[in-house]
Amino acid sequence: MGTSLPESTGGTEPSPVVVFAALSEELASLRRRSRSDLELIRTGVGITNADRTVRWRLQQAKLRAVLGIGFAGGLSPSLQVGDLVVARQIRGSSISESSRELLHAAESVHADGLAVHFGIATTVSDFICESRSKHDLAKTLGNEEIAWVDMESAAVAHACSEYGVPFLIVRCISDRFDEDLPLDFNRCRNTDGNISPAKVAWAALLHPRAFGRLRDLQKRSQACAEKLAQFVEELIPYTRG
Repeated sequence: MGTSLPESTGGTEPSPVVVFAALSEELASLRRRSRSDLELIRTGVGITNADRTVRWRLQQAKLRAVLGIGFAGGLSPSLQVGDLVVARQIRGSSISESSRELLHAAESVHADGLAVHFGIATTVSDFICESRSKHDLAKTLGNEEIAWVDMESAAVAHACSEYGVPFLIVRCISDRFDEDLPLDFNRCRNTDGNISPAKVAWAALLHPRAFGRLRDLQKRSQACAEKLAQFVEELIPYTRG
């Protein structure tokens, strides 16, 4: 069953909508919009960082809703770079489902220029850097399913489910089903799980052909962040009841 959206914290101020993302780049376009009705929080990369940060915030005060946003890799051949994907179901160590009311709100969004698909978010512990790994992961899903992979959504979903907070997962495809990433980003992580820019730079120096693809990925990421921001802005009015 879905969870009803809380109207307020008990006074005249509405409960906030909190947007979580692993990377500052994923929140950049929303930050530039300076919206007072959204609280934006970077969790860091991966399940552990996301779980810790989301739970910390959920303990602070009652929230109206949580949005988990960011970039994702396509697990379906039909998904193209820049497509928005909204999770009906989130799979990690267990299976969660997005809040029914927020899914209904997402279905009501019809923004110009946004291709929106609904399906399954699959959360893994490491970057999926090779297309063959995406193919292997896709085999665990139904042939007709629209699906994608990321590293935080299950943590957001599990924490919100435990605290009874309505949540929705929205991602934007940054790499297609048949694409490899420019580098093995798992080798570019610090001990806390986050990406080290210095390690990325060093890896690129060792693999000069990666420079052009890294620039392309950066451009894609900027475009994806803009589409995520546009979708969130269109979605928020539908969450107010």
